[in-house]
Amino acid sequence: MSIKDYGSLAKLKIMSVNADDTVNDTFEAMFNPESYSETFAVSFKNVDRVSGGLEVYDYDKTPPQDFKLKLIIDGTGVTDYDSSAFSVFKQIFETVYEQINHFLRLAWYPVNEKAIPLKIEWGNLSIHCYLKEVTINYTLFDREGLPLRAELDTSFMSDPDNYKKDCERRLKPNLLTTGISTITALTTGKTKAITNSTKTSATTSNTKAITNSIKTSTTTSTKTTSNGIVISVS
Repeated sequence: MSIKDYGSLAKLKIMSVNADDTVNDTFEAMFNPESYSETFAVSFKNVDRVSGGLEVYDYDKTPPQDFKLKLIIDGTGVTDYDSSAFSVFKQIFETVYEQINHFLRLAWYPVNEKAIPLKIEWGNLSIHCYLKEVTINYTLFDREGLPLRAELDTSFMSDPDNYKKDCERRLKPNLLTTGISTITALTTGKTKAITNSTKTSATTSNTKAITNSIKTSTTTSTKTTSNGIVISVS
């Protein structure tokens, strides 16, 4: 029996991908974000009216989803742990500046004059997107002025080519819930069937009782005694 490693930690990953979803390069977050935000919007257009009155709007389109998160890169050595039980703590071989450049090469710098398609995965989150904006805040430096810690405020925009597919996968009915509903429906149907069967059995029993009563009444005859007294004989 395998023992679950409770020291392992799923890390947020930002990957540059091809059209077939194969991965070219991966940037793994050193620290998982404390939070992230998603923005879903709907665009409307104003309908021109001849006369005055209240403004009227018609649905125009559903723009791509916006996604924002903060990444922290640390070079102070606070994550320099060598433990197989806590794989999240690993030796840092790249400087903060090198890790930032890795992120910029992967997500920001265009290839063949085109933006780089990305895929972000963490827990239930799975989104195809493009980097929209990144602001880098350097918050700690060593004595030589080299950055020891940086915060990356990132903003991503959903990939229009995969947006519909991502939404359908995210918003599809929960299979577990659907299964429970189906089982409940089947159970209810079975209960009804049993109830109807019971009613049928009860009706059959009543019918038999009535039939027997009719037969009993039919077989009853009369007999006259020698004294002239008439008696019923079953």
